[in-house]
Amino acid sequence: PWSQDNLFYSRRIGRRPHGYPDLSDGEYADVPENTKILGTVKLTGKTQNGWSIGIIKSVTNNEYTEIDYDGGERRKGIVEPLSIFFIGRVQKDINKGNTIIGGMFTTTHRKPEGDNLNYLTNKSFIKNCKKECLGFLVKN
Repeated sequence: PWSQDNLFYSRRIGRRPHGYPDLSDGEYADVPENTKILGTVKLTGKTQNGWSIGIIKSVTNNEYTEIDYDGGERRKGIVEPLSIFFIGRVQKDINKGNTIIGGMFTTTHRKPEGDNLNYLTNKSFIKNCKKECLGFLVKN
């Protein structure tokens, strides 16, 4: 649903959980369709000297699934860790709007609980300066 060079796609926040619990024979898990968003802040505006600024910060909750045993017993399994997303964007129109300069910075921080989520990146930082500079740092 998004292009490869798109640094940010807002529908990723609150999407279906990444993980799936480890199940034994005879167990069934009903994984949630989305991740609960605890809160989001969005600020946008334009300065007097022509800079457009946008910031989004969002926090999603730990997401669990109910695992049913054959005998009717239940337990919980984590399928998505607590996550914090930040996106910042600045842009300036120059040359009467014929030229645009700008940059974007995104971060994701996760707090995985459980071995089934260890494959997720804990921290990532990505910046982009209108195709002139593109860099990223991913730490696990």
